[in-house]
Amino acid sequence: MTTGSTISFLQWIRGLHAYEVARTGKIHKGILSNIKRDIYQPTTSTLTRIAKGLGLPVDLLLLLTKPAELAELTIISSDERVNQLVTNFHELDQIHTCIKHLVTELAQEHSAESNSIEDKNQ
Repeated sequence: MTTGSTISFLQWIRGLHAYEVARTGKIHKGILSNIKRDIYQPTTSTLTRIAKGLGLPVDLLLLLTKPAELAELTIISSDERVNQLVTNFHELDQIHTCIKHLVTELAQEHSAESNSIEDKNQ
């Protein structure tokens, strides 16, 4: 998954419009659009604003889009930081579970539509 498709997917999962993400994250909607289409590669600073716009922890968005940079930026120095990262991983697991359910539902809908079309053609 590209950075842009990851951001688009998270926006969809969160039920947000692009203008909401842009406004809340204080980023120009044209820049957000170009990032989502993978025309621009966002800096860590821009990803931080996008995470705010999505209402997600920065670490989670960095984990999904730039794991190598997250490793360089993250220095765990306290129990609070460890707890925050554990929480972020739990959120990631919830997103993964949601994705699996959505894919299953889409596959079932596609199968049902295909069967319906076949029945009409016979």
